[in-house]
Amino acid sequence: TSSSTTSTSTSSSTTSTSTSSSTTSSSSSSKSHGTPPSSDPDAAATAGDDDQASDADVETVKATKSKKSSSSDTDATSTKRTKETHDKANTHQTKQTHDAKTLHTPSSCGKGCSKTSDDDDDAAVEENDDDGVSVTDGMVKKSKPHLFLITLDDVGHNDIGWISRDMPGASPVLSEMASQGIIFDNYYGQTTCTPARSTIMSGKFTHRTGFQDQEMTVYSDFSLAVNMTLLPAALKAGGYKAYGVGKWNLGHCNIAYMPWNRGFDKFFTQTMSGIHYYNHTHDTMHYDGATYDLYDLLEGEADDGMGTFKPALDYQGVYSTNAYQDNALTYIQAHNKEYPDNVVPMFLWLAFHGVHSDGGDPKWEEMSETHQKYVHTLKHQGSDADRLRTAMAMLVIDNSVDKVVQNLEAYGMLSSSVIVVHSDNGGVPCGDTENNMQGSNYPLRGGKFNYFEGGLKVPAMVFAPGYLTTDQKGTRYAGLMHHVDLYTTFMAIAEIEVNHDEMVLDGFDHWDAIRGLAPSPRSEIVFNINQVFNNVDYGFENASIAYRYGDIKLLMFHANDTWYDEAGFITYSSTGSDQCVERSCSTSERYVSAWKDNLCGWGHFLFNITADPTESVNLYYEPKYQRELNRLKEKVKNHHRNGYWQSKNWQYSASHAAMTEFYNHDNYVVPWNCPLAAAEH
Repeated sequence: TSSSTTSTSTSSSTTSTSTSSSTTSSSSSSKSHGTPPSSDPDAAATAGDDDQASDADVETVKATKSKKSSSSDTDATSTKRTKETHDKANTHQTKQTHDAKTLHTPSSCGKGCSKTSDDDDDAAVEENDDDGVSVTDGMVKKSKPHLFLITLDDVGHNDIGWISRDMPGASPVLSEMASQGIIFDNYYGQTTCTPARSTIMSGKFTHRTGFQDQEMTVYSDFSLAVNMTLLPAALKAGGYKAYGVGKWNLGHCNIAYMPWNRGFDKFFTQTMSGIHYYNHTHDTMHYDGATYDLYDLLEGEADDGMGTFKPALDYQGVYSTNAYQDNALTYIQAHNKEYPDNVVPMFLWLAFHGVHSDGGDPKWEEMSETHQKYVHTLKHQGSDADRLRTAMAMLVIDNSVDKVVQNLEAYGMLSSSVIVVHSDNGGVPCGDTENNMQGSNYPLRGGKFNYFEGGLKVPAMVFAPGYLTTDQKGTRYAGLMHHVDLYTTFMAIAEIEVNHDEMVLDGFDHWDAIRGLAPSPRSEIVFNINQVFNNVDYGFENASIAYRYGDIKLLMFHANDTWYDEAGFITYSSTGSDQCVERSCSTSERYVSAWKDNLCGWGHFLFNITADPTESVNLYYEPKYQRELNRLKEKVKNHHRNGYWQSKNWQYSASHAAMTEFYNHDNYVVPWNCPLAAAEH
């Protein structure tokens, strides 16, 4: 790797009239707080015109606010789809019938979204400051905030409305929520699906849980150790009811690994990384001389034992985003009916499958006429088919989020809710399937599967109309933040003490910092310390490392990926060409073959992310940075010494016992009683 590599692909100098890219300082119309690294005056703003996008593409529903009464409960029950009405005869449901069964309320993000009265805001904050709590049968009787975590899949830096240059109108509701919430300008995830979810649920960096670059497959025989207290279990111990919908992807071989045994009361789940959007197939299975399609979608519920589950047969033919939306709405409705007046708070993890590249483009009727027109506009502007698929998937997600917020407003829950929206990892600029969805991390370097900024830096924001003052709404949080911080931040919002004697977490509470009431607490992120490849331990001296401290980021034994053109105008291939190193050079691919090592180049990098957010200049070999380099290496060594763990025994091989269980459950991926993983390390 050369000592100084300069990018030939830089961001445009065009600035936005509304919001600016998270790689730059905030625009004059938006207030920023936290303790960011110093701003880069030369970095370009990359956002589109959010106001214009909202006017053109948000379809506002004009209706009278539903009131919490017996009549509204009846209306909600009749309009929302229930399991009984969603039988096989109605699996190929159209957009019109789908919408007819979904509760609608005023405005695209609820009345709380546009509240501007100082008195109302002060009242909301005052109500939130009431600390009186009484507990009966373990249930909180005084209001605590409802917590909603909405995780988007493979949504890159340039894919979300408040940042995107090429498709700002593909997420108008999310952009409107962000404009009245707080945008996180320096939020980081992991590089792939399973490690990202492990950090969200455990509050621990991957080098402490064994999930370095691990991706869950059909026959994976591991999960997070069962004696780890995951986020939903911690919230449940503090009086919450916990629900989950969507992509679990953290282990399924043993029933103890399933989400309803990790703290969730109910979970409508996809266990694998990706499924067909309509028929929910993940792969094929060769079992006893025959080949079967293998499906992946389960309905599970906790009980006094190990819980109950069944294949979600009734949802075959339903677009996965809509299936997840419907179950989220069902959980919200049922919770409100069982615990009226917000006497028991709920936690809901809505982990969308979109925009993960899998078969099944959204059908045209899944979108409103306004959204259809927007897709035509993108096509006329030159976006290719892969990019249009991404826009369509985002529009359907945006519509689902809209309905969730509408329902919270209708049930009187929105003013008592904190909603965090974020992506798990960067987007995928390279094609990999016949029905690829092309993500964009422009102008950042790299993408999903690697530890350059394009794979790690993801869009995120919080929308909490009842907990943010007028001065806080529409601001930006510049503090360094990572997935692991969601655990501790949610616990702080819920006013639940973390027992640090039992749980040694890596996260910080950012809630005051996000609202501009305290400095940012985070100065470092340990993204990866991986020394086990193909179940062989190569030692710390050969470990792939990704680490950030302050302004400086260190990558060791990492592929030399590039900058991808602004999405939608160049179609990349995943055939192993130099243009698509990111797709074929995940650090988990080290020591696979000499050909792979030659292609990937496994080099060392050092960047000043504040001064060089697009990672254009490699400082690793610069003499004046050697002291800083050695300082970071020593810090990584300390993390390795004090908390590293990794298994050499986890397996991915096909199992006849697993296939037998799949076959006995209509060819759905289900647990097969594998041995439990080692206790927490």
